[in-house]
Amino acid sequence: MSKAETERIWLPFAVWLLPACAFLTRPHAWLATQAVLALLLNHLLLTGS
Repeated sequence: MSKAETERIWLPFAVWLLPACAFLTRPHAWLATQAVLALLLNHLLLTGS
């Protein structure tokens, strides 16, 4: 499976990320925020976008 296929598979789940985080309690929200930022930084560094 190529990298583009993997990113395409996860793309529909990105739409639900923000609404899902809205229902979290405050401590979990920080954890979710850190995870999202880490994944975003990893994506930007590896793809050069």
